[in-house]
Amino acid sequence: MCGAACAQDEGRLIRVLEWQNHIASALHKSFSPLFDSRIDAATKALLIEQLGKKYKWVDSRLEGQACLTGNTFTVADVYLFVITGWAPRVGVDLFALAHVQAFPGRIAQRDSIKAALEAEGLAKVG
Repeated sequence: MCGAACAQDEGRLIRVLEWQNHIASALHKSFSPLFDSRIDAATKALLIEQLGKKYKWVDSRLEGQACLTGNTFTVADVYLFVITGWAPRVGVDLFALAHVQAFPGRIAQRDSIKAALEAEGLAKVG
């Protein structure tokens, strides 16, 4: 038996899984139609507005912490990093969300993220 240590690890795992599910169902799913060139401007504006509301909640969760589950970097942070990187490509303005806006820059400083971006040919030069 591992007692309290296992319970603590299980709690952390559950929080990571909760975040991954939220990112997949609320954010990732909401971005998908924005990549379809067939949607009209009014529909796109509505989708962007709804996505902004979802990011506002994420912003409130990031307040006072470096990562989604506190200060421990997890796979959920990587997922949010990737999805949030889509925002400028489809016209989603996250400027007013200070914590969300700072998040990608903070995550991008990690050696593992730098290595992954370079391996994928996505590293910024200069």
